Formats: sequence, structure tokens, C-alpha cells
Amino acid sequence: MRDRDRYLPGILFCLAIPLLAVPLGAQGLNSDSLDLFETKIRPVLAARCYICHSAKAAKVQGGLLLDSQAGWKRGGNSGAVIEPGDPDKSLLVRALRYQDKNLQMPPGKPLPNEVVADFENWIHSGAAMPADAIAVTRIDQRREFWSFQPPKDHTQPGVKQKDWARNDIDRFILAKLEQMHL
Repeated sequence: MRDRDRYLPGILFCLAIPLLAVPLGAQGLNSDSLDLFETKIRPVLAARCYICHSAKAAKVQGGLLLDSQAGWKRGGNSGAVIEPGDPDKSLLVRALRYQDKNLQMPPGKPLPNEVVADFENWIHSGAAMPADAIAVTRIDQRREFWSFQPPKDHTQPGVKQKDWARNDIDRFILAKLEQMHL
């Protein structure tokens, strides 16, 4: 047996490990459902639903956020809004179909039947949606955190023992020590 043949099974195993680690969804299992969400569902949500059901809404209605995967999973005050794989059990579809007198979304005018059918197909296919990115507001808050601020020049504090300080940082330390009478 040649050296190459002896190591070949181990090499093939090592090459196969990364392939096994790729989730099935990333290999295209839900790509049709994800495409349906991006092309048919998200535009309707943005045009007709986000005004009341997004993080940017003045007041979130029913406690339901539809602009994030986390919001969909959490649901609203009435609980989960979708039952992936079963549109007939989904509260969202019931609201879109105007079946319930007390729950009709969007308010005012129902969506066309074709649009409701798109929602039904999306839910039936598993209700795939992209994972949440970090919310823009959180990114803005992180940018305001002190450690992300560029350094600023500060005026040097006055100190009594001027010869003790070797550099600007020492002056700040000495000022604090003198303030605490140390």
C-alpha cells in the first residue's frame, strides 16, 4: 500500500466535514419559499403592514412586529400569527381573508385574492424568511458607545506637583490622586 492510499480516507473525511456542517436551508431547501417572501410577501408587508407593525411604527398595533423574524416568531398580543405549513391554522391568513369580523387586516380594504393566495402559498411552503440582521437602531446605539468614539483632545488638568508627571496621562492620574488627597 502506498502512502497516498493510506492517507486518502482521512483526507476525504476531512474534506467532507465542512459539507456536512452546511445547513440544509442554505443548500436551497427553502430557496423557493424565500424567493416568494422577498418578491411577493415583503413588498406587501412594507406597503400595507409596516406602518402599524414595525419597529419604526409610531405605536405598534397588537404588539405584533412583522419587520423581523424575531417579531414573527414572538407573535403579537393574540399569540403566534403563522403556523408554518398550515395556512388554515394561521391567524394572519384568517385576518387577510376577512373571515373574522373582529380581525380584518389590513384595515379598510382587503388585499386582492391573488395576494392572499401568495401569503397562503408562502405559509404552506414553510414561511421561510431571511434571518434578522442587527437592527439599524442597535447599530446606531453601538456607534454612540464611548469606545467607538474617536479620541478627543482634552485640556490638561492643573496639578500641584508638576515635576511628578512625565507625560499628559500622568497629569490626569496625578490630578485625580490630588483630588482624593492621596
